[in-house]
Amino acid sequence: MLEHLSVEMGTLRRAQDIMVGNELNNFRRALSDGTVNPLRDAGKGIKAVIVGAGPSLAEYGPALAAMPHSALVVTALQTLTAAQHVGIKPHFCMSIDFSDGMLHVFKRLDPDFARDIPLIYSTKTKQEVVEQYPGPTIPLWTVGGLATFIAGTDDLVLDAAGNVSVALMRFLHWMGVRDITLVGQDFAWREKSHAAGHHCTGTVANSLELKDLDGNPIRTSVQYLTSAREMEQDIKRLGLNVRNIYGGGYVITTATNSTLEQVVEDGFLKSESPALELYRLRMLQSRSACEQPVFEERAPSWRNSLRHAHKRMEKLFKKPDRNFGEIRSLFGSIHMFLSQDPIYLPYLYNEIMDVAGLRDGVTRYTAKEAQRFKAVSKKVMEKVEFMDFILGRRSLEAHKAA
Repeated sequence: MLEHLSVEMGTLRRAQDIMVGNELNNFRRALSDGTVNPLRDAGKGIKAVIVGAGPSLAEYGPALAAMPHSALVVTALQTLTAAQHVGIKPHFCMSIDFSDGMLHVFKRLDPDFARDIPLIYSTKTKQEVVEQYPGPTIPLWTVGGLATFIAGTDDLVLDAAGNVSVALMRFLHWMGVRDITLVGQDFAWREKSHAAGHHCTGTVANSLELKDLDGNPIRTSVQYLTSAREMEQDIKRLGLNVRNIYGGGYVITTATNSTLEQVVEDGFLKSESPALELYRLRMLQSRSACEQPVFEERAPSWRNSLRHAHKRMEKLFKKPDRNFGEIRSLFGSIHMFLSQDPIYLPYLYNEIMDVAGLRDGVTRYTAKEAQRFKAVSKKVMEKVEFMDFILGRRSLEAHKAA
């Protein structure tokens, strides 16, 4: 868990600008695409299946596809091609990955297959991924971005974790689903890491060795292991009843290992008769456009405030040793100023942390710190001006024109 925390914090520092930048680029489109809010409680009475792209999908996917059932089948966007390969067509797919690597999905994806499969996309997904998807697109606001601070009390802001299967499980729980079957959720491998059709079918560098249920050696990665343990915790914390069609991978300890025949016999693939129809109706409602807000521009007032702070800082830095306490106090005031606006705060995360470092991580101020502050202030204003455009009237008018 400490290893995961270290990786997560390092990733957050490097990727925060990318994630919130993606969210800003998606902002107007996301509001036009709709909202997942109508899906709240739409999963009551539904049995669900989360399809992963682990190696065991090749063994169990065709059998699942051939079974008559009334379960809600969901998967990741990057698993769609692997699902098609074994004959499974999900009711919807999800994307939470903010990286450029998601664009590789479209090298294999059959647009005709995906045309009627809704994509629920984290608003932090790269804009080009959303634009290239051939089917309906519905935004999912996630923790750490704009919606963390400005969403209404009835709006879903999902903690999507770092794994799409974990995110799908949390989303299904929010929908009201309590009984879930896992297929192809291996989190480990013997030869190839993913099922055929997935854009990543090789092995993973720097892998770890584990044992499967029978004591045979298998390989995994820190990322897979962390996600598997997060799923285990969620199953227990959320009170879910989860059956895992075990395929020789990581043993998910809080799920019940089972066979497809057993889950059918136990009714795990049979939803209550009107439940799926209610889901389909709610999914259609989710595709209704939302109101487009317009926010007041911050740049003029912020520029003026930072200009005054610079003038004061220049005076203090003429004798930095004597004025150490005042310089540190001024950095503290600037830190509070940059943190004041909940709408702009997520995008200014790195600059706020930089100012905190200037306040708390320096024992002697020199001209180097003054230059660092100038660079941070310049970056702040670039970001504020960009957000003013995205959140203001100019962006709305450009969106309507497009």
